[in-house]
Amino acid sequence: MFKHLFLSGAVVITVLGSSSAAFAEKKLSKNMIEEFYKESAKMQMKSERELIPFLEKHMSDDIVADMKTIIKIQGAPTQEDHTVLNKEEIIKYTVEGLEAGEIHSVEEKLMAADIAPDGRSASTKDSLYSEMTVTVPTPQGEMKFLSETAVFCSDELKLNEKDIIQITKSNCSNEVTMKPQE
Repeated sequence: MFKHLFLSGAVVITVLGSSSAAFAEKKLSKNMIEEFYKESAKMQMKSERELIPFLEKHMSDDIVADMKTIIKIQGAPTQEDHTVLNKEEIIKYTVEGLEAGEIHSVEEKLMAADIAPDGRSASTKDSLYSEMTVTVPTPQGEMKFLSETAVFCSDELKLNEKDIIQITKSNCSNEVTMKPQE
């Protein structure tokens, strides 16, 4: 149960950390990519109603998200997971993560951007740190945890035929630390 629930939260953080708004330029620039990641961090604080259309627009139909996740829960053994998701699965896990928790803060940093000579695609490296409260059902009732997540991703971006930035591939390592709340 913990692994599935926290994986859902990790998907929210990971994929949103790699998604963002469209810009009207026909070639990618470092500034455009930086704005792309800033907007993605803001979107993580939005409602499901706003977030799902945003994800659908900014993920390519053939996206592949490869996520390695380590989950550390105070008082429990460390859990590890490796998941490869398509667009439909990413959206499903994102919804589950939003239903399970409340995101308090998100900090994102673009570490590198290698733009292709034609300006239509780029390889990026970014990091993201977030804090959220997650409610978990237990035999004794619901329990709340403070979840701190650190994510490091290598992403592939492209401008689609409408010049909208889309993520086509994301390889991420997530470390989730869970602490019970009093």
